[in-house]
Amino acid sequence: MQRFAVIGLGQFGARVAQSLTDLGAEVLAIDSSPQIIETWRTRVAHAIVLDATDEAAFRASGVDDVDSVVVAIGRDIEVSILVVAQLVRLAVPHILARASSALHEQILRLIGAHDVVNPEEAMGENVARRLVAPEMHERLILPTGHEWFEIDAPASFWGKTLGELELPATYGVNVIAIRKHRPHIDTEGKSVFKQEVVMQPDERDLIEEGDIVAIVATDAQIRDLTRA
Repeated sequence: MQRFAVIGLGQFGARVAQSLTDLGAEVLAIDSSPQIIETWRTRVAHAIVLDATDEAAFRASGVDDVDSVVVAIGRDIEVSILVVAQLVRLAVPHILARASSALHEQILRLIGAHDVVNPEEAMGENVARRLVAPEMHERLILPTGHEWFEIDAPASFWGKTLGELELPATYGVNVIAIRKHRPHIDTEGKSVFKQEVVMQPDERDLIEEGDIVAIVATDAQIRDLTRA
């Protein structure tokens, strides 16, 4: 089971924490407010009251023993920067931080945040999905209730044609495009990769390592597919 810490349970942090939990992850929720933490004790695996600027308490919290930490502190930029700096010193494998401005984002990246998001541009559910399923590139909800997904082709797809995979029969999903990265020699004679998009592929099209496939499916169908 993947383990995450979410620091700051405002609107954005709460949405991420709940979405991660719904996706089956183990979540450590951290906030300085006892009242907020009390409401989260039964909603996540672990919930603790903590002043994240207290380095000793921060180290003792177990935050360095998770796969990824989400720093959801937005308004207090100074605290946000301090927390990210502490996480960098603790060598946390992946730090995703919330930024409230372009300058804030630049500073967070400079001090070592691996990923920075602005909640104006990315809702908590999408952030959670990106953490749990990093192979997923794009997601768009269609008016029909279905969704457009772009995902890295799973290893189980490599070397097989769409006809052999039988995705509509097995998972109820349809591949509507394949993005490939083909070896190419540029005008200077250098070996580079050139992107090629196969639109409306048929059953003869082969899925190769490194391909990105665009799929129209429901959320449940894409979960089954990515877990296969």
